[in-house]
Amino acid sequence: MNSIPSAATILVVDDDPIQMRLICDTLQDCGYVTDGFTDPLVALESLKKVHYELMMIDLVMPVMNGIELMQAVHRCDPDIGCLILTGVASIATAIEALKLGAVDYVVKPFDLRVLQPALQRAAHLRQAKIDKTVATLALKASHESLAELNQQLRVAQKAADQANRAKTQFLAQLSHEIRTPLNSILGFAHILNSESMPTTAPQKKQFAKNILSSSRHLLNLADEILDLASVESGKLKLSMDRQQLKPIVDECAGVIAPLCAKDQITLMVDVPDALHIFADAKRLKQILINLLSNAVKYNHSTGTIHLTCYANANNLVTIDVADSGDGIPKSQLKRLFRPFERLGQEQGRIPGTGLGLVMVKRLTEQMGGQVTVTSEPSKGSTFSISLCSS
Repeated sequence: MNSIPSAATILVVDDDPIQMRLICDTLQDCGYVTDGFTDPLVALESLKKVHYELMMIDLVMPVMNGIELMQAVHRCDPDIGCLILTGVASIATAIEALKLGAVDYVVKPFDLRVLQPALQRAAHLRQAKIDKTVATLALKASHESLAELNQQLRVAQKAADQANRAKTQFLAQLSHEIRTPLNSILGFAHILNSESMPTTAPQKKQFAKNILSSSRHLLNLADEILDLASVESGKLKLSMDRQQLKPIVDECAGVIAPLCAKDQITLMVDVPDALHIFADAKRLKQILINLLSNAVKYNHSTGTIHLTCYANANNLVTIDVADSGDGIPKSQLKRLFRPFERLGQEQGRIPGTGLGLVMVKRLTEQMGGQVTVTSEPSKGSTFSISLCSS
């Protein structure tokens, strides 16, 4: 029994019609499917319509010799196995054909006992060639997948290194932020407790106020760090719902109003009554109070703050908080949302921890929104948050 499936098709090309027919009939008797041609050019055309596993080609033909035909066929189908039919006098040329891509040759007049093993060898070699091609492609894909994985690992390693550097920097800044009020508390407490450093009643009162102020700053810092840690770890639970925006904005404006009055800052609010927003009401208030308190702290006396809310396309609502302060240089904008970053105000007159804007960005993003900033030196800044309306 031959090893070629009965559905296998063999292309037979011999310019001698009697030889061609004999080969086809003999192979069909053995269970093979054959297509026979005496014209090599017609045989080439048949390759466009039929898929052949093997071909048997006469070496010497007037229109196109067997080697030329084999090379033309291989350009159409590199995997087809080719047997060369040759007379005894042409064996040397047949061997040359083997070097150029034939897998075997059969001497005419052929013997079936020789032909069948030759066809089986050709089929096995063809399958081995296909298997090698598949394995090569699989290996290439594996290499490409490994290269992609290595690239992902390099990116992940770079991100981890950046995260470690950011953590180290954060801890260093956190240590500084905590030590500053603690040193103040310890210093004034030491003076109050010292018998060798007499103090007057007004001094004691002032020292106590300083201790109280530093303690409140420390407590605020601890609260903001705990809030930030909850957001960063994904443990902060949000109660997302459709909210009427005006009552929320009015409440936040009422909280900020005393700070505005102290510095004679005019707060103007424009919120349509029908405007709704999809958010956690508590966290939205936290965001707005942060933005409004910053607009007061970084504003000028007798300055202005505009809080404007409006609907956008794509089911979005935008809240703008614009101040008339000094503005922020373009070179500093990218540093705004870094923890403890106060853009040179660390030792200035404006109090703060440098975590407010970080929380604004993280909370807005966790509610599915985004924060943008536009600013122009000497003309003020506008912080905008955009959230879905439903």
